[in-house]
Amino acid sequence: MFSAKADQVPLGQQVVMWFSGLRGAIAVALAYQVEGDNEGGTANNKHIIRAATMMTVVFTTFAFGGATPSLLDKMGIETGREEEKTEAKAPAGTVFKAVEDLLVDPNIAKHEGTRYEPLQA
Repeated sequence: MFSAKADQVPLGQQVVMWFSGLRGAIAVALAYQVEGDNEGGTANNKHIIRAATMMTVVFTTFAFGGATPSLLDKMGIETGREEEKTEAKAPAGTVFKAVEDLLVDPNIAKHEGTRYEPLQA
């Protein structure tokens, strides 16, 4: 609004930042500031406040965090990360290379995409 158009963050990116942002840091800090003791001296139930806060933070972290990739797709936001199909090769002359040579089919490229039926007993 007050900055140049080129410097503004698009609305879609703002929504994603809000949706997948920092979860519960302030809530946890405030829950641990509740005073009282657990020996029955005060009836403020600080342990219940802390437990409920932590359960809420953990739930929202997994729920919102797990849904973030879908939101990025729906908003049409590029992530700058492309799926690569690269195969890691073990360095020559190592034990790992010997095991790879023993276990990996050298003709695997021509079998790619082939559907194998399960063995019948």
